[in-house]
Amino acid sequence: MKIIYKIKQLLSNSILLLRSAVGRTPERIRHKVPYVSQFASPSWAEMVLKDDQSLSRDLAWEDSGARSIKEYERWALTTCGMACTSMLLLFFNKGEFRTIPLARDAAKSGVYLKDGDGISSMQYQPYITWLKRFGLRATIYTKLTPRLIQTLLASGSLVIASVNPNIRNYNTAPAMQIGGHLVLIIGYNKKEKTLTLHNPSGFENNQTQENHTLPLKEFTIYFAGRGIGVHA
Repeated sequence: MKIIYKIKQLLSNSILLLRSAVGRTPERIRHKVPYVSQFASPSWAEMVLKDDQSLSRDLAWEDSGARSIKEYERWALTTCGMACTSMLLLFFNKGEFRTIPLARDAAKSGVYLKDGDGISSMQYQPYITWLKRFGLRATIYTKLTPRLIQTLLASGSLVIASVNPNIRNYNTAPAMQIGGHLVLIIGYNKKEKTLTLHNPSGFENNQTQENHTLPLKEFTIYFAGRGIGVHA
């Protein structure tokens, strides 16, 4: 199975590289994607991650779809992928879904696994299979570059990208950590050499949450080089 998976990855990477080489992309693209935070109250991203406030104090916790405050506390820090998914489903007119019910359902399909007393990061292969139930198609890429991301966006896809959490311009992870957080890339500008993304745990005060635009050079510092292209 590992050999088959590696072959699929090689093919996906190669096909995208060929598309990028022979195709043309517009000067700029900005898809209008509704923003969804992985926290019930978007302002709590900073309060929890920077100010060390307890998730239990977020009075809007029920808006996440959690059945209890304990369930909200258990899932909130892990649902960056589900926040990206909720945004994708809104953008592609598949309905409005809250993050924790999505996570609960995804876990049944192996998208999340038990990790000691906690929950694993989002598992890519089960994720793209699970996503089909919503009528969306997804492809995993392990050799992404900004140029290849532009190709995907120009074709109508959105891109879930693996990044270092410090992309929110506040350090919560080791600088050399590869990945650990997921953001949704929604646009680019070739002339200005920027990418625009929605960060499910970005901060309101430094404007790293919704429509966060940053230079490609800065993005590549945090980018793990892998992600998922999603289209209808």
